[in-house]
Amino acid sequence: MPVAQVSLALAIYSCPGQQKAQVENISELFKSAKWTKQDLLADTFTVEFNLNVETLVADQIISALTRVSGLHFEAMQNLGNFGQLFMFVPGLGMYRADTNGAGEILVSEDRIRNVMEQSTGNSREMQRLIRLLLGQAWDDVLEPFRAQRYNQNIALLHKAV
Repeated sequence: MPVAQVSLALAIYSCPGQQKAQVENISELFKSAKWTKQDLLADTFTVEFNLNVETLVADQIISALTRVSGLHFEAMQNLGNFGQLFMFVPGLGMYRADTNGAGEILVSEDRIRNVMEQSTGNSREMQRLIRLLLGQAWDDVLEPFRAQRYNQNIALLHKAV
């Protein structure tokens, strides 16, 4: 039986300098990584990969990256008409969502009904649950890293709550 191949776009936005070797040891595909300095967090580096690998290998890579201390990363598995989005942030952990061919997050009917039931008619609670469902907290943390790829005038600010 043929093994499913997946296109994996992986962006490691922030890797502490002392952890680079641990990341490179996850896969032979990472041995030739071209790390660049990440200016948003002190002594961190960034790297991106576009890989075509077996689905199981992609899953193993993503799982192994979650065990490397201090990483901020995002991975998109694309199988044509659908895929999966993974976002990892220290303190928040892993966010995973199914996506369509355009990379938009797909939410099942059951999950929408669950949000409606949990919110018990409270619109603010429904908004909060929908933001959680769509990974807004992960997006908020990763967005400055994404933006820095296109503009070097980005500063990471920690907002007071």
